[in-house]
Amino acid sequence: MCLTNLEKGNGVVKVTWDEYSGIGFILSERIILVHYAPDLSKAFTYDKLKRIKKVGKIYYGSPADGDYRNSFNQIKWRKAINFFNGGDKSVNHQPQIALIKLNRKIDMKSRSNQVIPLSIADYRINHQCVVISLRKDVKNRFVENSVILVSYDECKKKITALSGYVTCVAMSSGRQCDQLSGGDGVICDGKLTGIISDLNKSECNSDLPRICAKISKFRGWIQNTVKELSKYPPKLSSPSFFIKNIAYLEWELKGKSTFNGISIILADNILLTNHGRNPDKEEGQGSAVYGVNGLVKSPTNRLYWNKAINYNNINNPKHEDIQLALLVLKNRIQILQNGIQTEIMPLPQNDSLAAAVCVVVGMNEEEILVQTKASIVSVDECRKQIPKLYDNAICIDLPPESAGVKTHCDLFATGSPLICNDTLAGVVSSSDNCEGEKPRLAASVYKHRQWITSTMKMYNNLSRKRFVRTFHYSFTFLFFTNLKYLNAYS
Repeated sequence: MCLTNLEKGNGVVKVTWDEYSGIGFILSERIILVHYAPDLSKAFTYDKLKRIKKVGKIYYGSPADGDYRNSFNQIKWRKAINFFNGGDKSVNHQPQIALIKLNRKIDMKSRSNQVIPLSIADYRINHQCVVISLRKDVKNRFVENSVILVSYDECKKKITALSGYVTCVAMSSGRQCDQLSGGDGVICDGKLTGIISDLNKSECNSDLPRICAKISKFRGWIQNTVKELSKYPPKLSSPSFFIKNIAYLEWELKGKSTFNGISIILADNILLTNHGRNPDKEEGQGSAVYGVNGLVKSPTNRLYWNKAINYNNINNPKHEDIQLALLVLKNRIQILQNGIQTEIMPLPQNDSLAAAVCVVVGMNEEEILVQTKASIVSVDECRKQIPKLYDNAICIDLPPESAGVKTHCDLFATGSPLICNDTLAGVVSSSDNCEGEKPRLAASVYKHRQWITSTMKMYNNLSRKRFVRTFHYSFTFLFFTNLKYLNAYS
């Protein structure tokens, strides 16, 4: 019997995590219904030195047409919510049902990708239905087995500890222990009526009906859980109050400009970033655009720098090096001009990162300046993955509950400020050869405050001396020129 056209995968997907492989049912383009799924949103695994966010996968489309081999038909997931007992699927004779939130949308344009209809009422006893299973001995093939619905009272006679949220099914062949698995779907009249609960093989008795979560009893829970899942993944990026404190950098060469990172305004003529290129030593020139109000494509003010001072004079810092640099501008930033507010970022007074709420202020893929949530990775955890970690380094990453689609390589721009508890804490190191599975380094501003302040003072003094010297020469030239002019007419 074929009631659901399984060869085309209508409404049914393959679900995997770790060593598990089973089936799920499409409720929407981002939601899959299963009997159980572990919540992987804060789970990690290790591959050598890499700490990798754990993910599961679903495969959708037509197994018969080979869609599962297409990477586009594979979608990762991390977040799952289970109904019963905190997601413990080991409890026998209880309903098991869970929802998975996918990291991206299923392409619902294909006829093979349909939302499966859910039953809204009870069916009569001995109603003929089918159970959809994933064939274990044939790769990526769904099969159907005929079952009948068993009355609740009859089922409770045999299974006394029976929940009121279940329906029971049996096979005329009595092979429900061999042919029915946890997560299989009971389809009655084309509607998903139940999800078979998992049962330890050693405890499965072919003389007893199989327990299923009764879909009509869980419709309210499904609706509420879908709303809860809409909050995941948490929004990572948002407009930033600190845009006024930063400028984005460009390097101009032969009429073309390329993005060169983010910088922090420490004085009206000095910017802090992770690394600076010197115009007197390299071909081209560097510019800083400030007062952009979040729109990088509409620069308001552009200034050029004439000097870059890199920490320890390292001009080509490696990943494990301390990356800090000061850029000395040729001209001074107008702190408030044309109604656009630009402010100097104060240096931190302490280095406490305990229980800190942190963001990285930088640029997203749409070239808009935003702030992105960041979490501090412990030094011990960081050193496991980056053995050459230097002392006082700050290790950061996206929050553990992020979806895992993007990494800090995508969202933390080079040179961006790390702001913790509304205070400048660090400068994000370069993303060159970035490995998103490992933490990202940021140089501590507080730990290098002395170098920053002494270098700023030195170059501010040089700037003042140049100004005084220039003023003196100009004044002297004008004085003698005017004296000569007066003597000629006296």
